[in-house]
Amino acid sequence: MKAKRSKKHKRRGAGSLEPVYVMASFSQMAYIDSLIETSETTSYQYDKLRQRAKTELTEGEAEEFIGELLEIQRNPVLGGHNYQQGDISRMLKLLR
Repeated sequence: MKAKRSKKHKRRGAGSLEPVYVMASFSQMAYIDSLIETSETTSYQYDKLRQRAKTELTEGEAEEFIGELLEIQRNPVLGGHNYQQGDISRMLKLLR
C-alpha cells in the first residue's frame, strides 16, 4: 500500500499584508443622502455633512457615518410632521 501524499496549496493573496479597502456601495451612499435630508441639523452642520458625504468613503466609514446620522434624525411625532400610528407606538415603547 502506498503512502498518501499531502498536497500543499498556496493561498492566493495570503502573502500580502496590505489591508484591502472596500468602497461604500451605491445603496449605502443613497441611504446616507436620504438620512442627511431628514436629519435635524443647522445649515452649517448640514453643509458639513454634505461635504463629508461627497468624499470617498470606505464601507466601514459609511457604516459609522450612517450610525451617526441615525442618532440625529428628526422625531416625526414631536416635530409635528406627517406621522403614522407606528411612529407613535415606537415612541411610546422608548419612553417606557
